[in-house]
Amino acid sequence: MERQGARGLQALTDRLAGPLFTRPEPRAVFRDLVRALLSDVPRENSWQLSDHIGHPTANRFEHLLARAKWDPDRLRDEVRRYVVDHLAHPGAVLIADDTAALKRGDQSAGVTRQYCGRTGQVENCQAMPMLTHASPAGHTFINRRLYLPETWTGDPAHRARAHIPDQIAFATNPQLVITMLQEE
Repeated sequence: MERQGARGLQALTDRLAGPLFTRPEPRAVFRDLVRALLSDVPRENSWQLSDHIGHPTANRFEHLLARAKWDPDRLRDEVRRYVVDHLAHPGAVLIADDTAALKRGDQSAGVTRQYCGRTGQVENCQAMPMLTHASPAGHTFINRRLYLPETWTGDPAHRARAHIPDQIAFATNPQLVITMLQEE
């Protein structure tokens, strides 16, 4: 990465991570994770991303994503503030779309056999409605929700294993998008 681009990315990740983490170690891991996600790694899992960035194992990324204490909604809010400050434009649009992550097994929250827009067929996957902001100045994700099928929201054992709070009820993808739009 060119030096100016690297400085800009560090400034951005410092701005985003500053409110999220009190210690410098998770800030550095967060910066590495963002750098790895922006790379051309073909499979974006913690092992491939860690290898690309030069970490000897996936432990740092896995700890940050699974066990470290931070608030993903606060990160979303920081990203939104950054977008408003740097990518705002009169011709900007919000785009609602869903993405899917192919999965094996059924332990990850929301994973079930369902239509997968990524492949155009029924697959074992997670579905996530997303909002993106697009303008001539750039394009970025600004909000997300995890779609939880009724087979998940109606199954207390599934909910407990995946740590899904009781107050989260079934909602269709369009309902999730409307909720995100109301937060904007």
